[in-house]
Amino acid sequence: MKSLTLTLLLLCNILIRAQDSKNAETVLIRMAESMDATTGISTYKSEIVICKPNLQLEVIELEKVKSNLKTFETNALVLQKEIKKWQDAGFKIFAMSNGGTQVLLVTTVILTKE
Repeated sequence: MKSLTLTLLLLCNILIRAQDSKNAETVLIRMAESMDATTGISTYKSEIVICKPNLQLEVIELEKVKSNLKTFETNALVLQKEIKKWQDAGFKIFAMSNGGTQVLLVTTVILTKE
């Protein structure tokens, strides 16, 4: 996960510098759910990493998923609340993506504000 965090920080830096407007602010929210084999059973370690406009990182640990649909729903609500918080601060969704493999699911949301 440490390399994922460093990659995220680099991506944040590139995105912020690539904006057309000199005054644009960018927030990057990434939710990652990865298979956790250390427990001996199929569970997913879930977290949300937020790269703020000042390049500070915030990590929100989510519930571990043990094939329980309710936990997936709860984690989705946490992501939705985080997006709403930034929208209430004047940011708009610029782009979204979702992808992954059998052991890693990643959702990325980029919000910008002029």
